[in-house]
Parts: sequence; C-alpha cells; structure tokens
Amino acid sequence: MDSRHALITGGGSGIGAAIARQLAETGVRVSLVGRRRQPLETLAANLKGAYAITADVTLEADAAAMVEQARRANGPIDIVIANAGAAESAPVARLDLGHWQRMLAVNLTGAFLTVKAALPDLLRPEARLARIVFIASTAGIKGYAYVAGYCAAKHGVVGLARALATELAPRPITVNAVCPGFTETPLLAASLANIVASTGRSPAEARGELSRFNPQGRFVQPEEVNFNDFRTSSAVNLANPGSVSTDTVNKLDRDRKPRSDDEMILGLDHELGASFAAGVAFTYRKGDNWSDAQYRFSGACSDPTNPTKDSCPLMQASDYTANAPVSQNGYTAFSYSPNAAMALAGRNGRLTTNRDGYSTAYKGLELTLNKRLSNKWMARVAFTYADWTQNVDLKVGTNGNPTPRSGTGAGTGDNLVDGDQVSLVSGGSGKGALYYTGQKWQLYANALYQLPWGIDLSGTAWGRQGGLKPIFLNIASGNDGTLAVAANATIEDERYGNVWDFDLRLAKTFRFGKQPYLTLAAEWFNVANSGQVLVRNRQANTAAYNRIDEVLNPSIFRLGATFGF
Repeated sequence: MDSRHALITGGGSGIGAAIARQLAETGVRVSLVGRRRQPLETLAANLKGAYAITADVTLEADAAAMVEQARRANGPIDIVIANAGAAESAPVARLDLGHWQRMLAVNLTGAFLTVKAALPDLLRPEARLARIVFIASTAGIKGYAYVAGYCAAKHGVVGLARALATELAPRPITVNAVCPGFTETPLLAASLANIVASTGRSPAEARGELSRFNPQGRFVQPEEVNFNDFRTSSAVNLANPGSVSTDTVNKLDRDRKPRSDDEMILGLDHELGASFAAGVAFTYRKGDNWSDAQYRFSGACSDPTNPTKDSCPLMQASDYTANAPVSQNGYTAFSYSPNAAMALAGRNGRLTTNRDGYSTAYKGLELTLNKRLSNKWMARVAFTYADWTQNVDLKVGTNGNPTPRSGTGAGTGDNLVDGDQVSLVSGGSGKGALYYTGQKWQLYANALYQLPWGIDLSGTAWGRQGGLKPIFLNIASGNDGTLAVAANATIEDERYGNVWDFDLRLAKTFRFGKQPYLTLAAEWFNVANSGQVLVRNRQANTAAYNRIDEVLNPSIFRLGATFGF
C-alpha cells in the first residue's frame, strides 16, 4: 500500500477524514479534496504524505484541476474515494428546483465528475489493481421522508457504481458503493440542527428520531466505515471474472458424502366401530452426514485440484479468539473471530464438506380419530408430537466458527447445544427469519353436522405450540463479518404464545336438475380473534427490538354465494 495514491473528496471531515487517516496509517499517499481549505490543511499536516486541494467537485473544470494537482503532488492516482456530499430536507410539496439541483449536483454529479477526471490514471497500463469507492448511503437503497432529493441522488450513486462495475469488469479495477446509515459527521449535525429549528424538538429528541433508523440503535462513527478491514476474495481473474480457475478460493470436498437418513415407522389403524376408526404411528429418523459445513482454510491445499479435509489445512475451533461480550436489553452474548493471519494464508476461502460431530434424531407420534359421515355427522381429530433434536459432539458451527448463532436467514440456527431442538429458519423473498421447526405439538379437528332443511354446520379447530423465539445480538466477528449471536442458553428458552384458531361455516346448497347448483354460505374465520403475536424482532441490540412484525389474521365474517354447472 505504501506506493499507492488515494484521492478522497470531502476529505476534510467526517467519513472522508476517517478514511484518510486509516489509509495514511497503511502508507497510502492521500490527496484531500474539499471546499473549505482550513480543515483540509489541518488534517493534511498530521498525516504523512497528505496533500490538501481546494475544489468544487460539482464543476467539471475544478474536477479536472484537482486531479492534475493531486497527480503533481503524489503521482498517478490508484484509489478514488468519491465521498463529497450534502443533505437538505424539505417536504416534496415545498421542495424547489434549486434544492433538487443542489442535491443532484454535489451527491451525484460530483461523484461522476470525480471518477471521470481520475479514470485515465486508474486505467493506465502500469497501474496495479485500482479501486473506485463511492460513499453512498442507506438512502441509496431505501427511501426516507423529507429528503427526496438526497434519496434520488444517492440512488443514482448506487446505480452509477453498478454501471461502472459492469463496464469496467474486463479491466483490473474494482468499483464499489458503501452505504452507511446515519453517521456522526458535520453533515448529520446540520441535519439535526435543521430538525430542531423546523420542528421545535429538543436536540436529544432529534437524535433519537434519526438514530432509530440505524440497526445499532445509535449513530455510526466515521471510523467504523473501515477501509482496512475489507472482506476479501482472491484467485479471481478480473479480466474474466466468470471464468473457473483450477485453484479457486472456495472448494468442494471430493470426499463429501450426501446427507443420509435412516428411518423407521411403526403404525396401527383399527376400526373401533361402525364408521369409526383410530390410528397411531411412531416415527424415528436418524440424520447423518450433514453436508452444510463451510470450514475456513488456514493455508494452501497440498493438491488444489483434489481438495479434501485430509489434504487441506482447516482452521480449528482453537484458532478462533473470543471477542468482548456485548450487552443490551438485558441480554449478553459474545462471538469468536478467526485468526486473521490464518484466514489470509487460506485466502479467506472455505471448504464445503460434511459437518463433523453433528447428527440429528427425530421422534414423532401421531394419533388420529376418524368418524365417517353417518347419522348426519362426521368428525376428524389428529394430534402430533414431534421431538427433533441435535447431537453436537464438536461445538463448531456450519461456518467453522464456534460462535453459537441464531438463525436470521435460510439455514440452521447453529446454537450448538447438545440435545437442543433442530432450528431451521425460513428464507426467500417473503418474511424471512421465521423458525418453521421446533413446534413440538399440534392439534387439528374438524366436524360437520347436517341440520334440518339440508343445512350443513361445520367447524375447524387448530392449535400448535408457540414458535421458537431465540434472542440474538449482531456482533462484529473479524473476518467472519457480523454474526447473529445467540443470547439464550438453549433455542427453547423463549417461545411465542401457543396459537389457536377456530373457524365456523353454515351452508345450504340448492340443486337445479342433475348438475346446476347454488350454495349460500356464511363463514366466520378466527372466531376467537385473539391477536396472537407470531413474530417479533429478536435482535436485542437494535432500537427495533421486540417490535411486532406479524400477528394472526384478524377475525373475518364472510357471506358467499357459489353457482356451479
């Protein structure tokens, strides 16, 4: 890094200044750009190899001149950090064209002009891997009220980054957009002052209103936008990133076995009387060779083209270091970080293989009663009890990390407690992070009775044990990124309340000849209307903790008519 040169716009304060300090510490020569000379020169005086440049990035002539000054001071540019930005707030109805154009000019046009002016340096033949980093915002990937111009501009920055990344993919250059939440900078201070002045709120109330939008429940500090701690990959041919190398970073164990299940079912059905039957069934299933493990390499495989657990050095649980505990809302948890030197020696790659020391056992009981329609009535009752537990001999998660994790996406919770429930988590484009295993019992019953005049009265009752509700804290874990760390001793420590639902239906069918018919029905769904909470936010270290995310559907009464022919 000590032979590289970084151009940083908006470099006199906030995130830009924090990035400059981080890069300068690694030996990078930094050129600091801004409109106010004094903070630039103050910072540059304290950084080795730093140079201050006054420029307005919204002007094409200034952008060209700043690149020329930076080149004369520190040589050709290798890294561009397009960080200059500004934010103003106003309701759309009061947002004038000047406001709109200012937001686009400094946040989007300035970023474009900066990169365009520096691009010849970044693409010079003798350049090593060059980097373009746009400092966007969460406002570039979601909307916020009263900052339509700022959101539009930051969405444009993210789009610009995507377009450039695609266009420059054949060249030795990477393009990224970083999207921080609300960060403690002079820009944020100005926004807070505007809120206080325009709404009459106190400074503390204004800070609370904005900080709740950050998952941490607080403002991000500029130093936390850390450019010295990238999650990296290697062995990628940047001229042809879609190509497959014979020595890819991530590998599949050639000895990997498919998951196997050994299952036994014993059942008995018996006719107890006329039109009345009962049944019982017991299921036992043993699951082995879970093949979802992705263990980190700690060095190079002896045979990269034929990787196995025996031929590749893998990080062990002892190669992870415990991090400081994190506490909030009455919960405490801590994570482990992988040895950074080992992770680097293994090129941050992983071996997908079978999970050592892990198996599952399922025991299920089903009871059924069935009264077929006779004497004007019928009924069915079914009860199930399921106990699906895990056997954990080695406390190593699917990612090789001994951190007990709480599932927040598709996959297992990885709580690593022997004898605890298997906890599979939903994924996909709908509501995520819902546990669809772990409810031990379920009861279902329905019945129908034929009243006089051909009227049918029917009903359904359904209930199950409340779902799993494991609490977690998001904790930074070195090269493994941020992990959702389990804050409960077991996955069953906390559950939602039991769920019950009752439905009723009254119907009369009129027939006209052999085929045409008309059915009139009155239906009442969720008669109890309990408002049972199904899902809450489980992340303890966020302002949204314990927020209700989903409840049982409300009670609905419906009248309907169906005509068939």
